[in-house]
Amino acid sequence: MAYPLEEKALLSGQTCKISIFAYKNENLMGADQSVVYLLPEDEVKRILDTVEQINQLELSPDEAALDMDTVFISRNLFDETFEKLNNVIASGTRNPTIYRVLGDRYFQAGVLDKAQRQYLKASELLKTNNNPTELKNVQEGLKVINYYNQLPTSR
Repeated sequence: MAYPLEEKALLSGQTCKISIFAYKNENLMGADQSVVYLLPEDEVKRILDTVEQINQLELSPDEAALDMDTVFISRNLFDETFEKLNNVIASGTRNPTIYRVLGDRYFQAGVLDKAQRQYLKASELLKTNNNPTELKNVQEGLKVINYYNQLPTSR
């Protein structure tokens, strides 16, 4: 959804509450609101400069994605890290760490079904890859997902 042209621009470096109202035939059907923090322009520039430095290192796509994930997640830029990690997956990576980190990020964002799918894919890839540390991380992720899936949803 495009930002309304008639509204004044949101200012960087500020926290904003965004309210969304859904209407059908002029009747309110639903509403939701979110609070967002717009990074200051100098911080955005630092992030972009860091990403450019990572790109100039000529790392493998997997290594670059994991480094960028560290940069993005340090500022809670989930959309950016989701995009980067999913692009590496779409390119055909068989690196279980990519899947596990993406699972971690989905879990942090509260998207448990996607987190579980990534952990399961990482677990499958680890069957042919001897990495006990990564296997332990994946198993811990799956255990936490299981715990959250068993919590009651009502009183």
